[in-house]
Amino acid sequence: MSMEFFPAALRARETRWIGFAVAVCGPVAGLFLHWLAGPNLRGFPFITFFPGIWFAAALGGVLAGAVAAVLSALICLYFFIPPLHSLVVIWPQGYVALFTFGVVAALMILLVDEAMKTNIRLSNASAKLRGMNEELEHRVASGRAS
Repeated sequence: MSMEFFPAALRARETRWIGFAVAVCGPVAGLFLHWLAGPNLRGFPFITFFPGIWFAAALGGVLAGAVAAVLSALICLYFFIPPLHSLVVIWPQGYVALFTFGVVAALMILLVDEAMKTNIRLSNASAKLRGMNEELEHRVASGRAS
């Protein structure tokens, strides 16, 4: 993640609806990208859905990321995992695929959320450090004047 992304993402996190809008739009964009790729992604039903989950978690937190993951799983189950155009899960292939996707998505959501929280703590600590440095400079300058 670039450092320029964090301030914008932190502002977006203050308004929760942005994260949930991304949580809904991300899986739809993943479906569109999957269709654009056509047969090139046959056998990789979930690959285009991870960026949407990542952005939802970054902009909306764990809950928005979870919403994006569940919607992505349902879309993949319906459109890409046999039997097609059904939400029926076939044992064991369907269960293994969904379980693996769920574990990867959950880990990604938790890691992104923790990275965002760490950046918030870093920003707060940097602001506190700047304030303390300014106070120290003021004390040193006023000590020299006397």
